[in-house]
Amino acid sequence: MISANRKDMDRLKQEFPELNISHAKNVMEFTQLAGPQKVDAMVFLSDSAIKDFHALHTYLRSKPNFRDVPIAVLTRKLGIFPVPISDTSVRNFAAEGGLFLPLLEFFEKIEKKGSFHAMMTSDFLMTAFARSLSEHIGNHPDFTASPACDDDLHAEFQAQLSDEIATNLLWIKFSARILLRNSESLAQLLAQMTETEAQAYQEQILNLTFKKFTEDLWKNLRADGATQFVASMEMAPQYRLPYMKAAQNSGLVFKSDYCHVLLEISRYI
Repeated sequence: MISANRKDMDRLKQEFPELNISHAKNVMEFTQLAGPQKVDAMVFLSDSAIKDFHALHTYLRSKPNFRDVPIAVLTRKLGIFPVPISDTSVRNFAAEGGLFLPLLEFFEKIEKKGSFHAMMTSDFLMTAFARSLSEHIGNHPDFTASPACDDDLHAEFQAQLSDEIATNLLWIKFSARILLRNSESLAQLLAQMTETEAQAYQEQILNLTFKKFTEDLWKNLRADGATQFVASMEMAPQYRLPYMKAAQNSGLVFKSDYCHVLLEISRYI
């Protein structure tokens, strides 16, 4: 355990008496204390660790004994990391309600070795978006998804919305458009509106869909202790550009009798 106060170790021992716990005030002291011993997990209890975590993480992973050690960063409230890391062994939990529950979840996840590093799948994203889209259209139509073709990517549209989720377990930028073609039922409704009203109506559908979609994703990511980054445009170029260049881009068309919606995703992690 790394924290400024040695009494934090006593608190942790009270919560987990079965664990063999060592304490240090900083990373260098901890690695020296551990020596060649096997370390099963590391716990940072510090709000300031987030600010310097990229350097601390780089140092730790340079040590043979610490290359794969799971790391929990406990902060009073969930933090936002200024520099992205793609290491799925790092988790961030809020400790404002005490140490027991967040660390219990962390230790349980470590025990499930097969799923500890599991990433959010494309199928999960597709299902969550289709469910969110259907929920906010009047008659709740069923949407089926298929890969977008070039015609879909260049089809005419009136409304578009974009968003981003940036964590070490899922980092995506995504945008959605309601396509004008193949949307007969929607077109009939829009024909009764002014152009401004029609655009506002479609933007409302997308806003409500995105709200539900991102809530579903964040619920799962928070439960897994995902570390959240600042938005990509707030990152220094040297940190974001390697991820941007390696991005996996995909497009899906969600089809129903009511309308067709194009979802484009750029996945960085």
